[in-house]
Amino acid sequence: MSIYNTHFYHGLLKKYTTVLGALLDGIDVVRFKADGSEESRTRVPLSYANKEKWVRRIIEDTTMTDRQPAITLPRMSFEMSSIQYAPERKLSSKRYYAFPIQSNTTHKYKVMQPVPYDIIYNVHAIAKTQEDMLQIIEQIAPFFTPDYTVEIRGITNPEIKFDIPISLMGFEPDDNAQGGFEDRRMIIWNIQFLLKGYLFGPIKERSVIKEIDIHIYDMDELQMPQILRNYMVDIGVVPFIEGVPLEDIGPDDPYEIQVTVDYNQGI
Repeated sequence: MSIYNTHFYHGLLKKYTTVLGALLDGIDVVRFKADGSEESRTRVPLSYANKEKWVRRIIEDTTMTDRQPAITLPRMSFEMSSIQYAPERKLSSKRYYAFPIQSNTTHKYKVMQPVPYDIIYNVHAIAKTQEDMLQIIEQIAPFFTPDYTVEIRGITNPEIKFDIPISLMGFEPDDNAQGGFEDRRMIIWNIQFLLKGYLFGPIKERSVIKEIDIHIYDMDELQMPQILRNYMVDIGVVPFIEGVPLEDIGPDDPYEIQVTVDYNQGI
């Protein structure tokens, strides 16, 4: 029997990637005059791209300094590098989220406990000078201690919000200064982030439980044949609002609990 009996897609991996990109977007590099005053300010472009193809394009653009370039420096890119199951953050699979359906008092939405995954992102920063690179690094590092927590709307209907910690795992300098004088010098730093995310399964519609019947026997009576048992207790539990039929009571209504007890002799 297939487990894929219904299509679902919450776009969570896309949302996680967008969140990380939004955190890294908006970094400026400032160049100063000899007297320490600001000479120019450049916003560092950020793109989602593979490091090898990205750097190769820059190296092969031999006329980058002679015309309006397709790629300018400094620049940053990032990519999702791995997704790993996180068993230490796993909660009970028997738990679930339940949400009322608007104008529906008999059914509700149900989604099982999400599954935790650690998502690794590699960020690549490239600059022409060490000063530019250090400015980029210093504008990132202080905000991660080592985590930076973001609230995310994981599912929109029904709406589920939860906190996502993003950890800065470290910096790895890669100064490409080797080669002859004709080679272009690039300073590249690799930055790694760990996003502790969750993935949800499908949202299902389930009936609302409104009635509970409990049958209670005396333990000694249970040892006897049914025809010889003296009594049994039936307990009924239902939501109650004066003047409102049971089928019209919704999960969010201010109901009380009505308990009925029946003693059945000679059962």
